[in-house]
Amino acid sequence: MEKFIMAAGTALRISDTLKGGTTVVLLHGYLESLEIWGDFMKELAMHYRILAIDIPGMGISQVRGEVHTMEFLADVLKGVLDKQGVERCFVVGHSMGGYVAQVFDVLFPGRACGIVSVDSAPLGRDYYKRWELACLPFVTRMFYLYPWG
Repeated sequence: MEKFIMAAGTALRISDTLKGGTTVVLLHGYLESLEIWGDFMKELAMHYRILAIDIPGMGISQVRGEVHTMEFLADVLKGVLDKQGVERCFVVGHSMGGYVAQVFDVLFPGRACGIVSVDSAPLGRDYYKRWELACLPFVTRMFYLYPWG
């Protein structure tokens, strides 16, 4: 069921199946909307309660300023969960949504049963080693050296 709610002082569009034991929250990426999860929501809803959110400033949720920090977005997520009566959940985030999931897990320990971060690097960690970054300019040349045919 799609509806609008207020969370952390922000008008948000959400989709909530309202049924199922374990809740899975779906957070879209930058410049996307909850529609990105359409097929996933149908499949997952057979086994879980699915809650998808239009992140503030995207989809048709309210814009709250020029910049929305990850901390602000994590606070909005907490507000949505509180409003919907969800104590603990799995949080799945695509791209920027994955960063929001990671910050949410740090700011509100114990609220996430687990997080899945799709196409998001781990925050606060050296994701690539220095030697890997140093090799990047040579990747194209190495590609052409390989006998593909």
